[in-house]
Amino acid sequence: MVLFDTLRASQRLQQAGFEAPKADAIVTTFAEDISERIATKDDIAQLRVATQDDIAQLRVATQHDIEQLRVDMQRDAEQLRVATQHDIAQLRVDVQRDIEQLRVDMHRDIEQLRVDMQRDIEQLRVDMQRDVGQLRADIAQGDDQTRSELRAEMREMEARLIRWIVGTALAAVGVTAAIVTAITVLLS
Repeated sequence: MVLFDTLRASQRLQQAGFEAPKADAIVTTFAEDISERIATKDDIAQLRVATQDDIAQLRVATQHDIEQLRVDMQRDAEQLRVATQHDIAQLRVDVQRDIEQLRVDMHRDIEQLRVDMQRDIEQLRVDMQRDVGQLRADIAQGDDQTRSELRAEMREMEARLIRWIVGTALAAVGVTAAIVTAITVLLS
């Protein structure tokens, strides 16, 4: 069915100066061209059915793609989980190895420190014994010198004491002689 009024179009072309066969030919050509380009109800119905078929096929394809994507994502997630677990296990092994190596290094360092400290303590002991011996020798030498000085002072004090005693004794003798002389003079 053509939505174009060919009779009316032909009449207008004839009024405009076209001869009837030419006007009919132009209108027929135009009508055929339009009928090829304009969709009919049947064309639209066929297009609707084709579009619905395309939508249904697209829906099925999309659902298939979504399902395939879900499967792929689950597979990728599982692979990632397994890889992560493997990485964690490897990291755990590496950390344990590093901790054990650190423990060995620390034990070695502590033992070396112990040896060094024992050596230093022994050297300090030797140095202290040497210093104590030197101090004793200095004290002994100081004692000998002090003893000598004390002996000299004691001899000097002894000499003074003896002089004092002698002086006192002589004075006592002199006083006694004077008393005896005075008593003798008084008695005579």
